[in-house]
Amino acid sequence: MGALVIRRATKDDCHHIRRLIQELAVFEGMESQVEVSEKTLENDGFENAPPFFHSLLATLDNEVIGYALYYYLYSTNEGGEIFYLEDLYMKEEYRGKGHGKQLFMAVVEEAQKRRSACMQWCVLNWNSKAIDFYKSLGAFDLTLSQDIHMYRLTFSVIGRILTEKGTT
Repeated sequence: MGALVIRRATKDDCHHIRRLIQELAVFEGMESQVEVSEKTLENDGFENAPPFFHSLLATLDNEVIGYALYYYLYSTNEGGEIFYLEDLYMKEEYRGKGHGKQLFMAVVEEAQKRRSACMQWCVLNWNSKAIDFYKSLGAFDLTLSQDIHMYRLTFSVIGRILTEKGTT
């Protein structure tokens, strides 16, 4: 077995990214929520200017075994960029070998290169292995420390709200 290689994703990698997004959703018990297509990933990550997301891939012997997908937000508290890690996933058979840590550290290096004010992500409360790993690096839980909860409105709910308000 060769060495793990971490590289930037290209447009040609969108089929790998889509497959791994689906695998992550299965792992999280959210497979029915994945609607993104390979074409949407191509457009959003590689045809839009600026791209909506960036991605790193972990490969072993030319097989894509994991990915990280991230984008940037603005922090009104710190001033500057928030480096937001949307997904970090390693195929199950490659976990526990240090590959996920290498991929995460490559993401941390990207945040440092950009001089991001902070790096944020969400983790499911039942994923104790991930939580323990992140805490071991010095990450803290905003829900516990600052009582922050993240909320979401989906596209269809936004449309419904605006229709009810009479603005569409």
